[in-house]
Amino acid sequence: MKRFLIKINGVNYEVEALEISKAAIETPDIFKENTELIGTQATPFSLPPEKKDAGASVDAEERRITAPMPGTILGLKVKAGEKFMRGQVLYTLETMKMENEIKSQVEGTVTSLSTVEGASVNTGDLVMLVAVKPDS
Repeated sequence: MKRFLIKINGVNYEVEALEISKAAIETPDIFKENTELIGTQATPFSLPPEKKDAGASVDAEERRITAPMPGTILGLKVKAGEKFMRGQVLYTLETMKMENEIKSQVEGTVTSLSTVEGASVNTGDLVMLVAVKPDS
């Protein structure tokens, strides 16, 4: 694995990448399990909308809520299927002995959770998917 520091929209992100030759017969398990983590992060908190969510209203878009910095998930404040408001705390992240409340910047519904309480996350790791209206 090689480590890179990438600056996107003025925000630094630490990235690990594995170089694979064309002669490789099988894709390493790390790529099979984490394919949804590959993408370009538009803000520290979410990626651009990716696809429509069949469970939400017809005009809802699915967005990724990611970790803004490395740390430990202390508490998930929402559950899959739960609606949330703009400004509501979605999860608490401990970083360097400080608790950070990660609040929603939009209104929507939690589609799925991708981590559990007590899990360690790195910058950009997927925490949850949410369905939001395009105008949120």
